Amino acid sequence: ARLLEKALEIDLQNFGKEHPNVAVRQSNLANVYRNLGEYERARDLLEAALASDLKNFGKEHPTVAVSQSNLAKVYRNLGEYERARDLLEAALASAVKNFGKEHPKVAVRQLNMGAVFWEMGEKQKAKALLRQAYDFFKKRFGDQHPETQNAKQWLDKE
Repeated sequence: ARLLEKALEIDLQNFGKEHPNVAVRQSNLANVYRNLGEYERARDLLEAALASDLKNFGKEHPTVAVSQSNLAKVYRNLGEYERARDLLEAALASAVKNFGKEHPKVAVRQLNMGAVFWEMGEKQKAKALLRQAYDFFKKRFGDQHPETQNAKQWLDKE
């Protein structure tokens, strides 16, 4: 984390807080913090990265959708499921628009949204999304692919 913090500091000095390189550094560091369980630090960095991406690329750009998805994962970790859902809905709509319905990014976002709906207690909505993701992954990558297995584990829950 220290090296990424230093790289972010240097990029902030060289480019300013709204430069796309800074947003990339913020996202990378946030992912490390998320993996370390430091969700608030990750959230703050990802919120800044998303604001920068929105300003630089516009709301329907794939880079914005990645930032939305990453921030949604942190909100999910923090138990803020409605915020996670809203971000994932926007990221899913962007993926469908930019890549079409039969793209792995769409299935990954369906899987993530399904998990959020499950945790919100909306199991019917969750299962529909999880089934779509599972069917896509199984057809595209086979039974043993990690994403297929992940979707299956969610579907097997009661």
